[in-house]
Amino acid sequence: MSPRPRVAHRQLGRDHRRSTLRVESLLGPQRLRAHSTRRFERRWWLLIRSLGVVIALIHFSGCSSWLPEMTPFGAVTSPDVDRSLNGLGLHREMWETNGARCLKPLKLSPRLDDMDVIVLVGQSFEPPGRVARQWLEDWLAADSGRTVIYFGRDFNADIYYRRQTLPELPQDKQQRGAELLALRETEELNQRVRQLSDPTFCGWFYLDTHQPRIEVDQFDGMWAEDEPQLNSLPGSWPVRVALYPPDDARRKRKRPSWLGKPKAANPLKPASQMADDDEVDEAFSQWYPEEIDSREEWDAAVREAPDSEILLAGQDGQPLVFRLTSERFYDSQILIVTNGAPLLNGSLVLPLHQRIGELLIDACLPARRVALLAFNEGGLMVSNVPEKDNRAAGLEMLTVWPLSGITMPAAMLGIIVCVSLLPILGRPQSLARRSVSDFGLHIDAIGRMLYEARDKQHAQTAIADYFRKVRGESPPAWLESTDSSE
Repeated sequence: MSPRPRVAHRQLGRDHRRSTLRVESLLGPQRLRAHSTRRFERRWWLLIRSLGVVIALIHFSGCSSWLPEMTPFGAVTSPDVDRSLNGLGLHREMWETNGARCLKPLKLSPRLDDMDVIVLVGQSFEPPGRVARQWLEDWLAADSGRTVIYFGRDFNADIYYRRQTLPELPQDKQQRGAELLALRETEELNQRVRQLSDPTFCGWFYLDTHQPRIEVDQFDGMWAEDEPQLNSLPGSWPVRVALYPPDDARRKRKRPSWLGKPKAANPLKPASQMADDDEVDEAFSQWYPEEIDSREEWDAAVREAPDSEILLAGQDGQPLVFRLTSERFYDSQILIVTNGAPLLNGSLVLPLHQRIGELLIDACLPARRVALLAFNEGGLMVSNVPEKDNRAAGLEMLTVWPLSGITMPAAMLGIIVCVSLLPILGRPQSLARRSVSDFGLHIDAIGRMLYEARDKQHAQTAIADYFRKVRGESPPAWLESTDSSE
C-alpha cells in the first residue's frame, strides 16, 4: 500500500471512531449496536441486490444486449422495474430496507394524503407543469416532514451501461457496438431537443440545456463534508443538462430570448393547462414554455421561488442535489437531483451512486409510505377524486404480477385441457336395444353363420332356396350360376 492511501485510511478510521462516539453518546450502547446492526444489514442487502444486477449485465454483455431497451425510461411497475437498466427497482428496495412501504399511484389525488415522500419520475425531459407543482406544494404544506423528490431526465442508464461495457466487447464487435452507442445517443439528443430545446425556468429550478457534458468525480457541499469518502469511491456522475437552484445568483441570469415573443402554434401541445376550476374532477397538468410568456411573469415567478440550499455539488460548483424550502410549506422540503444517476438500476451498481442514493433517502427519513409516480410527455394527472387502490383483493391478486406469471398460463392450460376432453356432440348416451322379436336379428345371425362356414357353394344354395321357398321369386342374377350347376 502506498503512503498516501495508508494515511487516508487512518484518517477515515479516526473519523469513524469519532462519529461512533458521538452517536453512542446520543443513543447509548444498546441502541448503537441495534443501529449498527440495521445499517450493516441494509448495506449487505443492497450489495446483494447490486450484485444481482451486475450478474445480469454480465449475462447480457453480448452485442444482443446493445439493442435498445423496449421498456420505458423510469419504470416503476413490475416486471420492468427490476429488469430495466432505467428502472427504479433498486431504489425501491433501498426505501423498503429503511422500513418504508412503496406504492405506485398513477396521478396526484387525495389518495396521496397518507404519503410521506413522493418521488416524481419524469419519463420525458419536460419538468412538472404549473398546476402539478402547485398541487405538490399544497400537499407539502398540509403536513410537516413531507418530501418531494424530482430528478432530471438527462441521465440514461442504458447509454451509461453501454459506455462502461464497450471495451469489454470482442474486438470484432466493438465497431458495431460504437455505432449502436452513437445511434442511442443521437436518439436521446433528438428527443431532448424536441421536448426541451432552450434553457428555461419552471419555478423550482433553472434548466440549462447549453452546458457541455462533464464527468463529476470530486464533490463539494454539505454531504461531501459529512461524507469525505465520496471523493474516493469508484465511479463518476455525468451531467449534460444542468438544474440550477433559484438562488440570488441565478435570479440575475439573463432572460431567455424567446420570452415575450409570439410563438408558432404546436399541434402536439395543448392550448392551455388544467383550468383553475373546482368543478373539474381531473385533467392533465403539462409543462410548456408558454406558461411564462412575459417578462413580468418571469420576474414574479423568480421572486416567488422557494429558498434553496445546495447539499451536493461538483468540484467546479456544479449543483447536483439541492433542497428547496419555503414558508408556504414550512417544515417540508423539495429535493432536486440533477439527473437519475443515484436512482436508476444501471448506475446504482457503482459504490458512488449507491452512497449518494443512501444519502438522498436519509435526508427524507423517517418515512413510512413512499409514492413512486411516473409521468411522461403528456404530463401529470391531477384529480380531485381519490384514486382507487389498484392492488388486488381476494382472488383478484392472482391476476397481478408476480402471481399472474403462474396463474394465467395455468388457467390457459386448464382451458385447453377441458376443451380437449369435451365430447363433440355433448354428453354420451346409450342407444335403445333392438327387440328379440325383430326378424332382422334372425337374418343377421344366419348371415354371420354362413360367413363363418367359409363354404361359398353352400351359402349361395341357401340364399337361392330362400328366394324360391320363402319369397316365391326367382333367385337374383348373381345366383344363376348356382342354379345352372344344380
